[in-house]
Formats: sequence, structure tokens, C-alpha cells
Amino acid sequence: MTRGVSDLPEALVRKRMTDMLETCRQTNSRPSVLALARQLGLSNTTFRRRFPGIAQELGTLRSTPASTA
Repeated sequence: MTRGVSDLPEALVRKRMTDMLETCRQTNSRPSVLALARQLGLSNTTFRRRFPGIAQELGTLRSTPASTA
């Protein structure tokens, strides 16, 4: 069982996601739910259960082709 899940505010998760997305833009890489979950000290499954909306957003961003502009 993952500790501290109930204490993890969505605002913190979204902040970390924003930081990760900026890093992905700079390095021309794709965002990962697993990478964000690991940053927060959560397993992938726990993250997806606790934050399904954010996991869905990242999945959509990951599957969207990179812009060529």
C-alpha cells in the first residue's frame, strides 16, 4: 500500500504535471503517467486510481502527435 495518498492534494499533482510538461517541451519528449507517479512517490496503479482525470489528460497529451511548427 502506498503511504500518504490521502494527503496528496490535487493542486500539488497538477503543479508537478505542469513542471513535467514544460520539461517535455524543452527536451522534445512525451509526458508519462508513470514518470509523474514516480515523482510523487506513488505506484502507477495508485496514481491512476487516485487521479483518473489527470491520468487521462496525460494519456491524451502522450498520444497527440507533436507539432511540427
